[in-house]
Amino acid sequence: MELADFYKRVDHLEEKYQEWVKPISRAIREYGFGKDHGRVNDVRAEQLSKYDPYEDMYALFDELCAYYLNTDDASRNAVIDYVRGKSGILHGLLGYISHCASNLHSTADRDTLRKGLAAASIENCSADARDTMLALSSLYLAAEEAGLNPHRRFRDAARFASTKASAGSSASMREMLSNFSSYGVVQEMRNKKGKSHQ
Repeated sequence: MELADFYKRVDHLEEKYQEWVKPISRAIREYGFGKDHGRVNDVRAEQLSKYDPYEDMYALFDELCAYYLNTDDASRNAVIDYVRGKSGILHGLLGYISHCASNLHSTADRDTLRKGLAAASIENCSADARDTMLALSSLYLAAEEAGLNPHRRFRDAARFASTKASAGSSASMREMLSNFSSYGVVQEMRNKKGKSHQ
């Protein structure tokens, strides 16, 4: 993948996403997240029936994350810098982490785990670290269930992550991935998951 090609594709998908999300944003402003939130869901479902931006984004992220894992630090930083501020792409990256978690079933899915971790590094806690941590927790637990030793895999992936803290986090992504197994959100989600299976 050439970075110039990637930039064009990112810009195109960001533009399409921003057009797609306008009616949903209007519905959120009008109905909020209270008792009328069902109307927001209806608008979102209608938009998805016309076009699903995540299909195109996830196809791009499959390529992008493979590229990210196999390139040099300068190119990785260029990718992180380029997506910063592109809210649609950043939102898509968070969804992609969860998408990867849903596709972890066995030790054969190691590449899927690595791509999910690359997506987290690219997203780099750009908006709110809590959103990133929730997505990473689902990836961690899915990897655990698939027998992929997430503690080791997350620490291995940390070497590809930024050493600088972002706007959405006080810790760098490298620090977060290195220490993720000790974060309370992992145990909290593990407990919730256990209760839902009882």
